[in-house]
Parts: sequence; C-alpha cells; structure tokens
Amino acid sequence: MPCHNEDPGCYFNPNTDKNWYPDDDVDLSVFMLGITGQTWWQKLGLKDNPTNLRLTAQWDCIGGFGREIEYALKTISGDDPNGQYFVTEHQTNPDLTDKASSQQRPGGTGTTTDPAKNSFNDTLGGLQFGASSLQYFTISTGSPATTPGYPVTVRNDYGDYGVLGLFNDGGRILVNGTWPNRNCN
Repeated sequence: MPCHNEDPGCYFNPNTDKNWYPDDDVDLSVFMLGITGQTWWQKLGLKDNPTNLRLTAQWDCIGGFGREIEYALKTISGDDPNGQYFVTEHQTNPDLTDKASSQQRPGGTGTTTDPAKNSFNDTLGGLQFGASSLQYFTISTGSPATTPGYPVTVRNDYGDYGVLGLFNDGGRILVNGTWPNRNCN
C-alpha cells in the first residue's frame, strides 16, 4: 500500500509494491552493488538523490479538458537537478487522464518524451463524475519501459506529497481536495 501523505519520509516503490524508508536502509548502498565509495543512487547511475528532489507545480489552472498542472523537477531548495530525467505519472484510475495526449506505457499512464526538460505537463479530466484515483510520479534516467523508476515527492502550494488523491467532482478534478482559482490563458 502506498505511503500516507502525512509520512514525508516514506517512499512507495511501485516496482515492488512496498514502502521504503531511506533512513532505515543505511546498508542499501552496500547491498545494491557491494561497491564502496558511492551512494546507492550514484551506483544506479543517478546524478541526484531522489529523496532530495521535488516535482514542483509551476502552475495549476482550469483548461479545456479539465485541469492542467505543469510540474518541473527541482531540488528541495528549488534549484535545477544535476541529471536529466523522464517523469512518469502513475494512477490507480487512468480514466482521469488525457489518454489521447499521454504516451502510454506499462505501469504508467503518461511519460515525458524529453528528459532534458525534467518536467511533466499533467492534464486531468474526464466524464466519470464521482471517479477517484491515487496518483504518484517516478523518475528514470532512460525510457521508463526499460529503466527502473524511482518515486519522487510532489510539491504544490499546500505541501509535499508522496501520493495525490484525485476526485472528479462533477467535471472539476480536485487534487487533494483543491481546485485552481485561475483559467489557463
């Protein structure tokens, strides 16, 4: 079961369906490859520690399909990350996504096509009033179809979240109970 939002130190690994607490896994770097002198994330080819990155909402507005949120990958302090990453969206109910504009892949409902941008344009909508979904994001250094993804925390105006709750409230897509107060113009 994915981590609860009130537990920011927990990261959900969709590949294993288990929660992971980095502070509890102090021997993970030795366990992963048995090489000393590098952190676990460096050994896996990452240029940034995923626990120090945030998928930050740059804007959130009402669009033609429903709701549009532009996310950019940033460090906790707001700087650009050192690496370039694909960002993949995962939802328990893909009916709330704009499937026509998403690149479909197993395990995810949408993926960025250009990792150099370190971003994700999220279009949420649908006609299934009352539908709900849990949404989370992963990052990877290569094509998410063949490269493992690592959970990344989402940051918006209301806080940091490992998992977002989505709800179609009569055509308005609420994210953690909120609705944007501006149009996408």
